[in-house]
Amino acid sequence: MDFLILLSLCLVSWRGAWGQKDANNNVVEAEEGDVASIPCTAYRAEQSSNASVQWLYEKNSVQKIVAIGPHGTVKEDSELKERVNLENVTLIISGVRVQDERTYICQVEKSSVDIAESKVRLRVYKAPEFPEIKLPTAGLPVNEKAEVATCESKNGFPAPNIAWYKNGFPLQHDHDGVEVSYQNTQESSGLVTVMSILNMQVVQSDNDAVLYCEVSYHVPGGDFMMESKKENLTVYYPNTKVTLYKEKPSGSVKEGDTVELRCVGDGNPQPEITISKKDTDGSSLVEQPSLILENVQRGASGGYVCTGIDYSDGYHEASAEIELHVHFLDPPIFSEKSPLLVNLGDNLSVSCEVNGSSKAEIVWQKNGKDYFHGDLLNLDEVDYDISGNYTCFVHLPDVPELNVTNNLEIVVAGKPDVSVSSKVLSVNENELVTVTCRAIGHPAADITWSINGSVDGNIDELEVTSELTFRVTQDLINTSISCVATNLYGSSEEEIQLEQSAEMTVSTVIPVTDLVTTAVPDSGSDLVTTAVPDSVSDLVTTAVAVSGSEENVIQETTRAGSHGVIIVVVIVCILLLAILGAVLYFLYKKGRISCGRSGKQDITRPGEKEHIVVEMKPDSPAEESVLLPGSQEKKPPGDQEKYMDIRN
Repeated sequence: MDFLILLSLCLVSWRGAWGQKDANNNVVEAEEGDVASIPCTAYRAEQSSNASVQWLYEKNSVQKIVAIGPHGTVKEDSELKERVNLENVTLIISGVRVQDERTYICQVEKSSVDIAESKVRLRVYKAPEFPEIKLPTAGLPVNEKAEVATCESKNGFPAPNIAWYKNGFPLQHDHDGVEVSYQNTQESSGLVTVMSILNMQVVQSDNDAVLYCEVSYHVPGGDFMMESKKENLTVYYPNTKVTLYKEKPSGSVKEGDTVELRCVGDGNPQPEITISKKDTDGSSLVEQPSLILENVQRGASGGYVCTGIDYSDGYHEASAEIELHVHFLDPPIFSEKSPLLVNLGDNLSVSCEVNGSSKAEIVWQKNGKDYFHGDLLNLDEVDYDISGNYTCFVHLPDVPELNVTNNLEIVVAGKPDVSVSSKVLSVNENELVTVTCRAIGHPAADITWSINGSVDGNIDELEVTSELTFRVTQDLINTSISCVATNLYGSSEEEIQLEQSAEMTVSTVIPVTDLVTTAVPDSGSDLVTTAVPDSVSDLVTTAVAVSGSEENVIQETTRAGSHGVIIVVVIVCILLLAILGAVLYFLYKKGRISCGRSGKQDITRPGEKEHIVVEMKPDSPAEESVLLPGSQEKKPPGDQEKYMDIRN
């Protein structure tokens, strides 16, 4: 085969020109229907124009075609007369036919004794039609030599060559029992039809072998080849056994599949085949090579038998069997009915029972996630988180695509479990507040509040949510409100403590007339004043009066904390200061404490001016106090009052 391909490439690489002379062999090639130009090599351009030239061809005897001389051009041959012309001395033949293939002679006569002559061979070619291959309609008997195929190539010129191929390899004449013969037929047009006949002895392995023929031919453009269509060879040989197998599905069989069982023999043609299920009354018998079971069920499992009878070489019977296993998996069954009601805190055990063709794997799932592996679901001291939908997922490891499921709803029943949004809430008076209470339980709980307000509720399966919106009054501050959830199993309560917000600020100016004063009689005009608020939520204000300024008040504001400890500390400190002042005053009245040289002390630091003082009169009521200017006129010595120095 490789040699033929190489040879073909070499031939194709050679190119000749149509109607062009072959200089080595004096041959001109032309394809049928083309124009052939045949040169006269005997003529020389330098020769006298008086020379005579005539063209002849050999056909039985020499025939004159055309002549040219001093008296003009004369066409003499009737066969070519209408298709020949001369260009100078070159013979032009148009519409070349295969009959035109011959030797043409050019004679140049200079004188009666000086005649020159040249000969040119014209070769005509015609490409054949597409080859046609034919094989016997019936198969060929094994191990017998017979006509295997014919290949016909029509209307070519000259006759083409035909080669045979089997499964891509060439078949050689007189090799391995191969015989190739040819029949050539000349058509009236002169074209040739070639038929090649292939004879060989076929064997069993030749069955379905691929045969084709190849036609090679030459035209002026080069060498070419054409292949016929490919045909399969059929060889008849007896059946010695049959095989029964599952055609589909390719994997395991499960209920609902379509199953095809096929029975084939090892000979050709196939034997007469019947397929039936074993241990039946023959109702499942089919007389064909395949048995199709649609929407197969578990009852189709079992043995099947195929029987084949071959009459090609007498009588021969063969049989084969196959076991069909149809997998199945029934929906799982729970040991308890759904929905399953279980009391809060109890133990729970539920089994998922399955029936399948092989051992199954069981997984309990909740919310799409694996929850427990195994057929038994055990839950101890259940709470409300256990409530929900559970799926028993069952599949067969041998058949991954075969799986079934069943759902079980578990409901935990008991008194409500209550929670609030916040157990301690800081509020301000007149503030609009929203609090939330949630109760989980079965049955769904009813939620009530201990105070009035706007209530908005929502129920989501076992969870009930209630939102209370109310305005804070003074009576609610530092108290608690309660949320009570109740169902058939009891009630639960949760409280929310309302506390005064630490962010509220109160600012108070204590009038001078409300001060609790203590006066020490002495000369001079400076006084000391101490004020104590009546309520712990009031501000502590200390004012000092200086002569020349009647109503100057310095206000100091502090925030009261939300914690009682700070308040108690402030109160104790104020009380201690008041007690200390009273003790000092008492000791002074008893004469236990001396006021010094002048009987008057300035409680201001050196250099300070314009401070506020309060005059304290012993004969006036304890609640009365009078603001005095920081500088006053001197009193007579007898009228001067005594003062206590509390600076040190």
